[in-house]
Amino acid sequence: AICHQCHTTRIERRETILEIFQTELNYGRDLKILLVEFYGPIKEAGLINNQQLTELFLNLEELVDVNENFIEQLNREVDCVNIGQLFQESIHMFKAFEKYCVKQSDAMDLLEKLETENDILRAFLQVTQAENTTVRRMSLKSFLMVPVQRVMKYPLLLNRLYKSTPQHHRDSIPLHESLVGLERILEEINATALSHLNWSQEEIHDILVSSLLTTQPQDHFWTGKKISNLKFSQIHAVLLTRGEPQPESSITKKLLFTQQSPIQQAALVTLRCKGSRYQLVREPLFLDKCVITLNSELSENIFEVQDWNKETYLFKGEDDKETKRWVEHLKRLSRNLGVFWRRRNALPDINSNSKG
Repeated sequence: AICHQCHTTRIERRETILEIFQTELNYGRDLKILLVEFYGPIKEAGLINNQQLTELFLNLEELVDVNENFIEQLNREVDCVNIGQLFQESIHMFKAFEKYCVKQSDAMDLLEKLETENDILRAFLQVTQAENTTVRRMSLKSFLMVPVQRVMKYPLLLNRLYKSTPQHHRDSIPLHESLVGLERILEEINATALSHLNWSQEEIHDILVSSLLTTQPQDHFWTGKKISNLKFSQIHAVLLTRGEPQPESSITKKLLFTQQSPIQQAALVTLRCKGSRYQLVREPLFLDKCVITLNSELSENIFEVQDWNKETYLFKGEDDKETKRWVEHLKRLSRNLGVFWRRRNALPDINSNSKG
């Protein structure tokens, strides 16, 4: 008979493998939408010249090809469960990602310029987003971000799979090696983030590293009705703490006023890839000097960060699950660093239990 813990671990591993497979299918679907609904019509109608087409869509066709091949192999390995080995053998796929990601920021700048200067292209994109049900009301910019968001997701999924894989399992070592290789993608982001904080390397703990969408409202009185007019741009976000966070129990949550927090500071660092380097989007946002709100009046799951200088920034994940993950971490850190004041019909549990 299999022990309860082994059975639970086996289920977790199986569910993670299926999630990797399903999310890869979803990613492939979005790549094909980008190719068929945007790239194809723009090219056929000659809305932009060939050089602009190449600079905007980059190696999209290569990404489609490697995704189809990866899904085919992944489908075979779902039952054989050699996922780590498959990732090791898929180095060509990550080289394709690297080619795309290095130039993706320049592609976004080009799109913004083309939308401003090319009336016909702008009209096509607006009509496609509004009336083409296949694109699910997503903009071209959102679809162009998909490969970057996907490559940032692999280390998270592989880490979860590795944790649910027994050490004696034949896939354990290949999984670990694949995870180490993929995490190198995030190391450069972390290194850039740390260079902008006056914290020693020994004190730093990275809590979250992922892709987010962000925008800055022109005024502080934006509403849910105005959200559709805001333009979100893709950035890499790193949540860092100075001091190591400790897991919470139901008891410590109730006795926080008696606890000495090991966390001295926390910061949200935002980066954008320019060429082959990551550059700071804005100065780090220190959470003890910010108000964080999850706004219940919005149709989209968006959280708001306002610093003491009254600058307001909006953030959202690639999906509701990712946004929720960020909110949960920010909420937990808020209990250690101070009070997050309630604003704009914020959900009650986004603030600490203290009263100001």
